[in-house]
Amino acid sequence: MQTFNSSFQKHLVFLSFFFFIFSVNSQTNFSKNYTVKEGLAHDITYQMMKDSLGFIYIGTDNGISKFDGNTFLNIHNKNGSNYVIDFFQNEENSLVFCTWGSGLHQLNIKSKKIRNLQNTPLKISGIKPISDSLIYINNYNSNFSLYNYSKEKIERFHLYKHENKYFTDTIVRTNFQHMETEEVILDGKVILLADYKFHENELDKVLQFDIETKKISPLFPKIKQPIHSIFKSKETIYLSSKNSILKVENNEIKEQITFDLLKNKNIYDLQFYKNHFYFLVFDIEAGERKLYSYHLDSKKLSNISNLIGISSMISDFLIDEYDNIWISTYGEGIFYFKNSKNHFFGKEVFAEKELKEILFYENSFLIISPNNLYEFKNDAVLDKISLPYNGEKIQIDAKNQKLIVTSQISYKGKKYKNLIIQNAESKSFYFQHKDHEIVILKNQISIQKDGKEIQILSNNRKKRINHVLKEGNFLYVLYEFEGLVCYDLNSRKIKKQWNQFYDLETIKYVDFFISENVIWIATTKGLFKIEKEKILKIEGLANDNINDITIDSFGIVWVGNQSGLNVIKNEKTYEIGENALQKSSIISNILIHQNKVYATGNKGLFVYKNDEEFQPKNNFDLFIKQEKNIFYFKKINFLNQHDYIIQYQLDDSKKWNSIDNKLSKIDFKKLEAGSHKILFRFREISGDWKYGEKFEFQNDFSIYFKAIPVLLLFIFIALGLNYHKKRKLKKSFHQNIELKEELSSVRKNLAQDFHDELGNKIANISILSSMLEQEIDNNKDRNKIKKIKEESSDLYENVKNMIWLFNEENHTFNEVFFYLKDFGENLFEDSEMDFHTKIEETNFTYDSISLVKQIMLIFKEAMTNVLKHSEAKNVYFLAETTKNFIRISCIDDGKGFKIDELKRKNGLKNMRIRSEKMDAKLEIKSSEEIGTTIQLELEIEKINQKISLL
Repeated sequence: MQTFNSSFQKHLVFLSFFFFIFSVNSQTNFSKNYTVKEGLAHDITYQMMKDSLGFIYIGTDNGISKFDGNTFLNIHNKNGSNYVIDFFQNEENSLVFCTWGSGLHQLNIKSKKIRNLQNTPLKISGIKPISDSLIYINNYNSNFSLYNYSKEKIERFHLYKHENKYFTDTIVRTNFQHMETEEVILDGKVILLADYKFHENELDKVLQFDIETKKISPLFPKIKQPIHSIFKSKETIYLSSKNSILKVENNEIKEQITFDLLKNKNIYDLQFYKNHFYFLVFDIEAGERKLYSYHLDSKKLSNISNLIGISSMISDFLIDEYDNIWISTYGEGIFYFKNSKNHFFGKEVFAEKELKEILFYENSFLIISPNNLYEFKNDAVLDKISLPYNGEKIQIDAKNQKLIVTSQISYKGKKYKNLIIQNAESKSFYFQHKDHEIVILKNQISIQKDGKEIQILSNNRKKRINHVLKEGNFLYVLYEFEGLVCYDLNSRKIKKQWNQFYDLETIKYVDFFISENVIWIATTKGLFKIEKEKILKIEGLANDNINDITIDSFGIVWVGNQSGLNVIKNEKTYEIGENALQKSSIISNILIHQNKVYATGNKGLFVYKNDEEFQPKNNFDLFIKQEKNIFYFKKINFLNQHDYIIQYQLDDSKKWNSIDNKLSKIDFKKLEAGSHKILFRFREISGDWKYGEKFEFQNDFSIYFKAIPVLLLFIFIALGLNYHKKRKLKKSFHQNIELKEELSSVRKNLAQDFHDELGNKIANISILSSMLEQEIDNNKDRNKIKKIKEESSDLYENVKNMIWLFNEENHTFNEVFFYLKDFGENLFEDSEMDFHTKIEETNFTYDSISLVKQIMLIFKEAMTNVLKHSEAKNVYFLAETTKNFIRISCIDDGKGFKIDELKRKNGLKNMRIRSEKMDAKLEIKSSEEIGTTIQLELEIEKINQKISLL
């Protein structure tokens, strides 16, 4: 039998112990613990699952908890037991779960409704889907079931061992040995494994159960040992047996890893992910269940339970698509473990959290802060030298055995090992070119030979030099304000200079590098890429005020700026934030050393494991719910609540608008009327954009206002046509009859059109205004909406009157009387005045809309004045008809008034003008003793005459 590594097998005990010890102490991975205090339904937890939308579901002793990274939604089973042991997502909106005590259930994820599934065992310890309609059920006590989900029918089976042979039966047999098993569904087949909790009488073979024939057969006949778990990765199968992991090919064990540290323990629930094995370890004697990981390349065994500090037994673990590990426990809730290879060292390691620059020297890192120089090695500070007066940058001058600190203060007597610490205004650089030496010292560039100065290329103390590179026969020098200058070392003249980028003023040139004939220049106004003499500004950086740039072996550009750490890949910009354990909001310096990126910042030192090319990761999901023109956001971000961006694009616009992360909804009520389309996109700052579906919505609130002028014009045109037609009726009686019929049709159509179009729309304006008034907080905007509401209400009443007048069914004076009666009842309904009516019905009809309009306006004005000014207790509306007269009265018992003393007489004046148009008699009486009476008297004969003229 071969092993993964023969040398590893020889030193197995030592290596396992070594890596076990140091895995606990050297890692600084991030973890969170969620319990009932954070909203979890119960601290005893079981199975976990991540659904298709990105939510985490946890089975507990008190129902199901749904988690979005910020809040828990707890779902309780009112139909039975809340001991939720296991579940799986059957389809997009359905969760099938089992309980210990009330069998199998189905949860509709969208509606949260739970349905009991019939004919299932009450006590179930696990379920797994076999197909769309078939479920495997572990019934416990050496039996299992196949449950048809669609037909709600069940078949039970018992596993026995007799004379070293295994068989299943649907009947319980007491004279044969019962076998406890674990199960795996592999390629749609049921695989039976040894129960990890037992040493004796355990299944010593891997058995495959045939669903069609209901028979079992050995799956790996050459393997003669108990197998506790199985995992298939592509075409490779991994098994766990006691304290070993086996690699199986063609039904034979090809390689094996045995962990002596795990002797007398069983490995189960084995998973393989990105060159790591993850598995649970059951200690039979101690009764412990812990989570471990093992890296195939480094041969590193890690006890994740101890690393996080989990003391309870682990029930389940889940590795999501972002490499994060979720762990459920019996008593400590759940744990979230950021499975990062990165580290962050802050104030717990350094005396000052603000670090300025880092370099590597003689197997240690030297890091400078404003007041100290640190020697850093093996994740710890080995030495600290006090350097007051704000040191900014450091440099090793090995030739002269000096450690140079850019500072205005001299450090007398300070040493680091064999190096004398000195201050300087700027860094120094030395290059060899042919038989000459290029020396950059105190901002002077000179060419020397044998220690003697031959020529000075530049000598201006005011031109501070920030960085220098030599590429073949060319020397590139970056001046702080003058930009990048390229010197030809053969001709010793300036060949090219780059110092203007988009005519930016007050720009400072910070750093640069050259890679594959492309020049990258970092400034305080942005990052620029120069390729084939074309200058491109890099967009999307967290901040254009850049402190440092560098490039790694994969061609990824790393940028430290005043807002954090950026990377640029394929001209796309990403941020490295808290989801990668990077905590500094300002990055001052970046160093790449031995497949690691070291970044100093205002909160400490960030170390990024860079053994693989940077890949964008989007540890963020967004669920969007639409309600008309309002959109609600459910954000799913499990590490922090701010390392993400949400944007939207409206209609055909190419502009993307960002949404404040604090918002949970956004509405587009104020958007112009009409149909709109909106597209959302979102991403974690270190990931690529994800795009949601395109939504459509309709805004028709403001369209009513736009339609009003057109509809009013329509009314006036109709009325004009009506008046024109009526004048023609005077010519002949025959024409009059025809016109009446035509007018009847016009009125009927107008009344219908007004009701269906203008009336309904204005009513909607009033209703929507009331709703909008309640939602707006700004007083100024609320007053505007209130004004719209009042004017639309008035317009609505006028249009209602118009509709009523046009309706031919209302052309009797009875209808006029009852219309005014209804108006009065509504007007005085909420007042302290009692409204009384007495109406004598009549069959007399009218054909003049204008005449009835005057009557209505007179008495609506009269009733309104009573409500506003009379202070009456009783109001009377009277209508009587005789053979020759129609009398209509409005009487109140209020305080009355003297007409000569009234300051405002427009109302009374309008009443008289209206009565004169009808050739009617209007009588107004008022006194302080009896109140006020408004009476209109119309002679029927004159009415008929008036009709012919109107």
